[in-house]
Amino acid sequence: MCRFRQARQTLILAIASLATLWTSKFAYACMVCEMQRSPAIVLTFSPDGQWLASSNRWRWSGGKLTTRTTIEIWKVPKLKIVKQLPEGQRVIALAFSPDSKILAASGMNNWVSLWKLPEGKRVRRFMTEAEGYNEVHSLVFSPNGRLLAAGTRDGVIYLWQTPQVKLIGVLVTGQEGIVVSLTFSPDGKKLVALVKGYWHQLWVQLWDVQAKKLLWEREPKFRLSSIAFTRDGRRLVGAGDTLLVLSTIDGSVISKQGLTSFHSPPGGVSADGQFIALYDFSGSVKVKRSHDFKDIWQASVISWKLKKQLHRWAERIEQGTNLPMTKPFSRPILPSASMAAFSPDNRWLALGFDNGQIKLWRIR
Repeated sequence: MCRFRQARQTLILAIASLATLWTSKFAYACMVCEMQRSPAIVLTFSPDGQWLASSNRWRWSGGKLTTRTTIEIWKVPKLKIVKQLPEGQRVIALAFSPDSKILAASGMNNWVSLWKLPEGKRVRRFMTEAEGYNEVHSLVFSPNGRLLAAGTRDGVIYLWQTPQVKLIGVLVTGQEGIVVSLTFSPDGKKLVALVKGYWHQLWVQLWDVQAKKLLWEREPKFRLSSIAFTRDGRRLVGAGDTLLVLSTIDGSVISKQGLTSFHSPPGGVSADGQFIALYDFSGSVKVKRSHDFKDIWQASVISWKLKKQLHRWAERIEQGTNLPMTKPFSRPILPSASMAAFSPDNRWLALGFDNGQIKLWRIR
């Protein structure tokens, strides 16, 4: 029976990812790979909770993948597009200013743009000081809106004073990797960075913003895709293939929980560190509390009809019957969650999928 259960799990994981992978080990490798690369879709809520900004890396059109270079501004909760911003290049990161009036966007070739909302007018476009080809993978405004931090592909963090866009600091992480996540502490005095190495290493760094000094660095033996401060600024909540709570004093582990089929996509930790979003390849979505790792909400992105089909196929595999697959699938049956975003009040959860879809749930 153990073998049959494993076959069922293997089939569901495989069909949900690419429908052509037949070992759970390979399916898990695909999940890890998804966490390592930049998201296929980028999401962020405005601090006032009225808008959701998104940008797709690509979209399906006529059975082909086409690159997209626009930013969509959606009205929440109806998910109606109210503005389209023609960025002109692929967008990797988005961040709203605290007053929701400025949207920062970044991407390839070292550029960062500032868009004024609701007008949808680009007011500034500037470059990092990196030499040669580079990508800006993470953006965040300080709580008072006076600083904009950007993390690049070569492990460097830039600090600009806004709205003048004056470069006031460069933080060198000292690691060969991508700064995939940046978050300011609630008082704006500290900055936490997630740096992913090119060989699957991961470093968590805490910086003193004013002194531009590295306070500590830790290399947890887990893969994290996002991290955030708790409201009191005393703890850090990280999530990826493991749920982790760290002390901001020295980076020591306070609590942790390993995950099996579930993982937390980028943006999966709420801004206040209270909640964690999880997704698995069977189409299930969960939200956990960070202080005790208890489930508080659950949903599914697939229909009851498709679930029934998957279980029928699993039964045929258990019986040793071949499935009627006469040609390879041209696209995934179940998309992978590429990015998550919580609304500022934690009432809404948005998930962006690698097929370009966005789903929005009310969780509280």
